[in-house]
Amino acid sequence: EQVDAAFELVRSLGAEILDGPGEFPFGPGGYYAFYFLGPDRMKFEIVHMPLAEQNYRQMIDALERGSR
Repeated sequence: EQVDAAFELVRSLGAEILDGPGEFPFGPGGYYAFYFLGPDRMKFEIVHMPLAEQNYRQMIDALERGSR
């Protein structure tokens, strides 16, 4: 949902969309992204990787438990 919202914003600002939004075969556990060119013609990517998010949340939970 956040990737799609970012896509709509970027598109409404007139950026050149290169690909997506959609699923790409780059990451285990899913990889939903879109690519666009910024005003200086640099390529940007907005991505959601569910497995990376899950691993991040587990790491934060472990750190929080260790600080108690």
